[in-house]
Amino acid sequence: MSTSLRKGFTLLEILLFVAIVGIMGGAIVSLFIASSEVRVKGEARADVDQAGGFALDTIAHRVREALSVNATSSTLTLTMSDASIVVIDLHSGRIRETVDGTPSYLTPSIMQVTNLQFVLLAATTQNKRGVTVSFAITNVAQNELASLLEYSQEFRTTISGKEGSNPAFAPPSEVIIDDSVASDGFEARIQKTPIVVFTSDANGYVFYANTDGRCMYKKTANGGTSWGAEREVTAQTDCNGLAIWYDRWTPADTTGNSVHLLFADDSSDDLWYQRLDTTTDTLLAAEVNISGVSQGGSFTKDNGYSITKATGGALYAAIADDDDSFVLWCTSGCDAASGWSEMSVNPLEFEENDIKLVPLAGGSVMLLQWDFSANEIQSKVWNGTAWDGSWTTIGDAHDRFEYRNAWGATVMRTSGYVFLVWDDHVDASSGKFQTAFYNGIWNSRTDVVTSQHGYGVDIAIDENSGRVYVVRLKRDGNNVTKVLAVSSDDTMQTWTSDVQLNTQNLDYEAISLNMMSSYRIYAAAWDEDSEDLYGYTVADP
Repeated sequence: MSTSLRKGFTLLEILLFVAIVGIMGGAIVSLFIASSEVRVKGEARADVDQAGGFALDTIAHRVREALSVNATSSTLTLTMSDASIVVIDLHSGRIRETVDGTPSYLTPSIMQVTNLQFVLLAATTQNKRGVTVSFAITNVAQNELASLLEYSQEFRTTISGKEGSNPAFAPPSEVIIDDSVASDGFEARIQKTPIVVFTSDANGYVFYANTDGRCMYKKTANGGTSWGAEREVTAQTDCNGLAIWYDRWTPADTTGNSVHLLFADDSSDDLWYQRLDTTTDTLLAAEVNISGVSQGGSFTKDNGYSITKATGGALYAAIADDDDSFVLWCTSGCDAASGWSEMSVNPLEFEENDIKLVPLAGGSVMLLQWDFSANEIQSKVWNGTAWDGSWTTIGDAHDRFEYRNAWGATVMRTSGYVFLVWDDHVDASSGKFQTAFYNGIWNSRTDVVTSQHGYGVDIAIDENSGRVYVVRLKRDGNNVTKVLAVSSDDTMQTWTSDVQLNTQNLDYEAISLNMMSSYRIYAAAWDEDSEDLYGYTVADP
């Protein structure tokens, strides 16, 4: 088993992380990367992407910290809080930064930059200033290999922000989403994540298994203040819970309107696909059995399964079981069973582990696994042609059978980075809520908390600011749990103090966040005793 998680960083990586801090603290981001080459080698493309991303992140950091921002089409001039003057322009094919007359370069000499342009934005209601930056970059030393990458990104300074004692969080408010969700002994049906989607500030959806075994969803049209009537996803009464993926969680997808739904049943042991069109709030006429005669398994509520959409548009669905584990994919015609097939190489063992699928850049997909027998969080990457030959160990993780949602993952769409959180000792006082992020390799970050008795946890990203949110469940006594939220604006290097979301003393045993949103970060928590599903606005950017 290979291991590439590391705690040390090179100087370039440290500078990169410092730059990322700026964009996460105050960026309104709209990043697209377009290749002008027909097919390039991944390594050469990654070099160009790293250089361009570093330049963007450094500019973002500067703009965020500036007291004033001025720009012509070719020159950005910033007045900093220490009265220094920073000028950013193009010089001999490189992006140059001049601080009080001393020049340095944000791009290396082997990279050629063209068409560097700045557009100054108007003042906003929060008295902020901002700028749009765009340029193209290629590697002149690898002309036959490297792509020409084009960047465009918008930044805003953070001279003033939202008022309040903790502007990162919304005022605490707890509402009942549904009062008949899962049931005692069937916690795993509501412990699949994610189950929450917000398509606008007002419109959101929550997907779950009801007490009678049917999978349902509800919609809010007022930002989660109240929720509408139950709507049936399937009439089957042995639905083991829903795993979902929203089109616009996939990097570069700005037009998709579907929520892709995956569930397993425990009578025929099949894997089913359904799709919700959020423009019309309509489902397919019937769910689609995407597992065929070649797929077996003996599925129960405890099986882990996941679905995602790659940047190229293909859908991937996976399930892990002691009798059969498999990954299915579909490149077209996914509303019919004929569109789905099993991948020729199976990356999974025949073990009932928990799994998650997330998209990476260039059509690649990451498979995350909580290996219960090895007590590890692991990953494999599908690069469009093959899976990694072995699992990469991210960190130690000791599970507890009753609490299968003690980890969460999300993707930063602008960078393609994967962010991860997990409880390394579930339902034990020695538990640490650990974090890591992936940018080609896994990098450990600061623990959210140590030596705490907890279990459920999930993670989300505010796409406006890049702020990372983590919501966790902390045992606070017999049958009493706190729902606690923290956030980080520096790539999980530091965390805010806890904000308690719940207002009642209940036994919450499941938690889920919408993975990312530029509108609203929302949590759903399930109380075992009442079988109620509660909702909380964590942040309203």
